[in-house]
Amino acid sequence: MSDLNVLKILATNIGISGVDTLAMGLGSAIKNSVTEIQNYTKQTSDAIYYLQVKTFLETAELDQDDVNTFFQNNPDNQRLGAEIFKILEQTYIENQSQMMARAFSLYVQKKIEKPILDQLIYIITNLNQYLINKLEEYLPEDAITIKEFDLLHESIGLDAIFNPDGNYTRDEIAYDRKISSFFSRKYKNVPQALINFEFYKPIDMAITMDLETLPQQEYEPTRFFLWFVTHILKDSISK
Repeated sequence: MSDLNVLKILATNIGISGVDTLAMGLGSAIKNSVTEIQNYTKQTSDAIYYLQVKTFLETAELDQDDVNTFFQNNPDNQRLGAEIFKILEQTYIENQSQMMARAFSLYVQKKIEKPILDQLIYIITNLNQYLINKLEEYLPEDAITIKEFDLLHESIGLDAIFNPDGNYTRDEIAYDRKISSFFSRKYKNVPQALINFEFYKPIDMAITMDLETLPQQEYEPTRFFLWFVTHILKDSISK
């Protein structure tokens, strides 16, 4: 289904710019619109795109104030809203539409900048089921993923832990230790795509002249990967 037809359907029901509310998935108008989109999809046989849009609408975590502010502050955001749905037309996995909705929500809420959104869109559109399955093998434990990772997180450090004047709780110390353990993991044969996504980075190897063969390259997870898992991936794949 053409994204323009989707916007026309929503504009009819909502009475305002179709893009504005299409991106949010709010109110009874959206429910009516989804019904019309479904009927339209049955006529065009484009069921995958309908399902991707429907999942996006159901996943987006935004309220009406977020919506109004987002579109009022920058008229170009309406074009961005339309572009998002055009991008969804290129996807076919439910997890992709869920992740796209989370990324878009973070941008609307001004929690990420446009370059990060562009990076996330690139990653999400290039994920296929094989790579999603591979990600399952690299996921951290639940004790880490239940909390959204802060890219500015700093390790507590052993000195602070054993400092009697420290103000850290047992849970904070336990979380910090688990984070440190996760980042110290080493993997071989990491898919090149995950390296390109900046999820994994090569570990520096000490090379000496007496080596007959080079050791196999190892990789470690990046802070961006953990951020992606806890903010974008979340529960969109099973553990």
